[in-house]
Amino acid sequence: MPIIWLFVIAFVVGVIMMVVEFVQAVAERIDARVADIGGWYVAAAVGAGLILLLIVMVRSGKRSERRDLLRAIPHQIDGRIAAAGAEYRRAAEALERATAELAANRAPLFWDEIGAAETALNECAGTLLETEQMVDLYNREAPAHKLKIPELDPVPPQALSRTLDLAGEQLEITQNALAIPAFASVYEQRRAAAQLREQQAQANAAVMNSLERILEETERTADSAEGARRASKRAAGDWF
Repeated sequence: MPIIWLFVIAFVVGVIMMVVEFVQAVAERIDARVADIGGWYVAAAVGAGLILLLIVMVRSGKRSERRDLLRAIPHQIDGRIAAAGAEYRRAAEALERATAELAANRAPLFWDEIGAAETALNECAGTLLETEQMVDLYNREAPAHKLKIPELDPVPPQALSRTLDLAGEQLEITQNALAIPAFASVYEQRRAAAQLREQQAQANAAVMNSLERILEETERTADSAEGARRASKRAAGDWF
């Protein structure tokens, strides 16, 4: 065996012995510390206590956040119902104008008003639904948090029923208009135009994504001296 291998083996053995001695020293220090606090059983109890304390703190923080969320709900209900009422009135007014446009045989203006009514109705219904969900959440969880307000009233049933009635009225007016060829033609034209706009938007997004990838590759190329020179030469031109 070459003498170099003897040195290598001796070095490895020496490193292993140093590691063993280090581990033993650390173990002795740990044993000493544990002995100072009463032994391993006490140390285990302290460790378990610290873990339990951490879990309690995390759960307490989450409970506090949940309590704050619930406490804010009662102050939001009236404002949300008022906002839904405003959307309902906008929808009703738009339907009145749509009815007038239908009687006057003005198809483009009719569909403008129907679109406005549909948007307002969707906002109204969505707000009412979210508000009812908030009330349900509060009433389920408030007792456990012992909040000052024990229970909230549900969303007024008349708000829900009137919104549904108005939606039915909007549907009926729309169906009546679609039975008229001139109105149906404008509707189909707008629907086709909306689909075309959506397709164009998707195509534009694809082009922009491609340009962004090209720009990233160009910037990486410009990190080299030659790439920087070419980029500077191109930048000197009048592109737009």
